[in-house]
Amino acid sequence: MLLAGPSDPTPRTAEKEREEGSERRRAVSEMLAEVDEAACAATISPDAKAKPAQQLLSPAGGPEPTSPASMQSGDTPLVKRSLAGNLRSRKITIQTKIGSLQGLDSQEGRLVELAHPAVDCCTPGAVASVWGKCSDQDKYQPFFSGKSMNFDRLSSFGDLPFEIGIHCQRGHKTHIPNQDDFFVLQREGWLLCGVADGHGQYGHEVSHFVQEHLPKSILSRFKPGLASADEWRTSAVGAFEDVVSKMKQDIPTKCQESGATASVVCLSRQEGGATSKLRTAHVGDSTVVYARKASADPSWEVRLVTRNHRPDREDEMRRIKQSNGEVVFSEHANQPPRLRVPSGDMAVSRAFGDIDAVEFGLSSEPEVEDENILEDKDEHLVLVCSDGVWDVFEPQEAVNMVAKFAADDSQRAAERLAAKSQSRWQQQGSAGVIDDITVILIRPKREAAPP
Repeated sequence: MLLAGPSDPTPRTAEKEREEGSERRRAVSEMLAEVDEAACAATISPDAKAKPAQQLLSPAGGPEPTSPASMQSGDTPLVKRSLAGNLRSRKITIQTKIGSLQGLDSQEGRLVELAHPAVDCCTPGAVASVWGKCSDQDKYQPFFSGKSMNFDRLSSFGDLPFEIGIHCQRGHKTHIPNQDDFFVLQREGWLLCGVADGHGQYGHEVSHFVQEHLPKSILSRFKPGLASADEWRTSAVGAFEDVVSKMKQDIPTKCQESGATASVVCLSRQEGGATSKLRTAHVGDSTVVYARKASADPSWEVRLVTRNHRPDREDEMRRIKQSNGEVVFSEHANQPPRLRVPSGDMAVSRAFGDIDAVEFGLSSEPEVEDENILEDKDEHLVLVCSDGVWDVFEPQEAVNMVAKFAADDSQRAAERLAAKSQSRWQQQGSAGVIDDITVILIRPKREAAPP
């Protein structure tokens, strides 16, 4: 960013000085935002009474929340930052992050060594997993605290083909726990991961049900390193249908007026091959973004892999009208069109659960996009995030931010994106409401080029 300097020949006016001052403040703000979160100690306004954020997967040195009282009043939160301590050069991975938190009294019961149920479909001892927990105590966790987690075979992540960063945190919604959930399963040859974003009174339980059952249903149908694109499509559609059926049977009351969006990503490569395959399936608006950078190109080419399921999307609106449903448009430009449902209008047109909305055009059938081929000669990254990120970040901007970090520093990069997302929610006010935020960052490892 260029600022006017002493050599600027334009005559100075009061209006010009105000513009330059505003520009300087924006520049300083951006520079501070780019400082690594590990080097920042946050302070807030003196009258703030927010509870201290938990350490569990919280952004390293990220800004503390403003007081709930001030946020609910609609005031823009004040976040001040001061540099403290020395910059940490040690890179952060998901395994070092969890390892550093194990044994802390504050994390008792929130970090549990437990394999994901889906590993039962695989060779025993072959799959490493990290996945979210859900309990009745979640509603008592502080705002912006990280989600409780289960994990298994943590040390093996460093030997597997994809670097990952994971961050999931509660937002600021009174009496509503973190309704985001996630899973990451990885073994030699493939990675399967997903983000689920709940809504409604029992949205947190529906999203957890999805993340516990969906990967197992997929892996019981599909062998990631061997199956074709058509087999992935068939398996994904069948797995989504299976989870909906299980949901109706196991939690019929809770999924009646509550639901969850979900996006699933499968990355696979054959032994000895020079490419990886990226496949997705999704319902709702937890967007998947893929970015590629050729070795000779300084910039990243960014693609939206998934398209959000909004009621006003032409094909979605057509299905809704065929079901005698109605799409309601808001008078306010910043409010999205919604699917009219007696129990509460919906901003998405596809989701798990919300059984009462099906007769009005809601669908749980996943959209399966064409696969992407990732060639080893290029650099790649994949972002799977809930709308707590995408409501305040453009895809290119998010990619540019996380790409500043090395692939083996992906955990820090994910935390950095989450911290910046939270900060933007705070800055824009939003009547004191801040959405839950989930980031999964995937970076294929690259072998060092021969000398």
